[in-house]
Amino acid sequence: MVIMSYSWELLVLSKLKWDVAGVTAHDFLPLLLSRLPLRGLVNTEMVHRHAQTFISLAARDYEFTLYSASTLASCSIAAALRGLGLDGHLARLHELTRIDLDCLQTCLEQIEEMVQTMIEERSTVPNGQPREAAGWTPPPTQDKAHSNAATPTDVRDVHF
Repeated sequence: MVIMSYSWELLVLSKLKWDVAGVTAHDFLPLLLSRLPLRGLVNTEMVHRHAQTFISLAARDYEFTLYSASTLASCSIAAALRGLGLDGHLARLHELTRIDLDCLQTCLEQIEEMVQTMIEERSTVPNGQPREAAGWTPPPTQDKAHSNAATPTDVRDVHF
């Protein structure tokens, strides 16, 4: 039963021409971290976890779709290192990836801005009071992207 279900899933994915084996920013993390001179300076597992978190948060924001997976991975590592008090690795990441330094800097700034915005949103309620003082529970919200979600047009063209 499981094999048949798996076969159907593969058939649907192939008809939709979806690439499920694409390279993501997560795939670049171990490669880039192994090439940075971090031994003895910081716990690389912690940097890896923080970078993964930044990549996952960036996946929720459409602005990050403009960047390649390697750019997002590089900037997530740089943001994680900066958050742990180690700045100055962006130039080395530029050397490793050959990505334009201005592009890396812009992406890094966007990641830091995104994180700062999320921290501010989580620490205050709509009327500006701290959450603890207001005893506030956030109302259930529906993401605009999900409320306007539509089926890709070529889904209707699938013929079994």
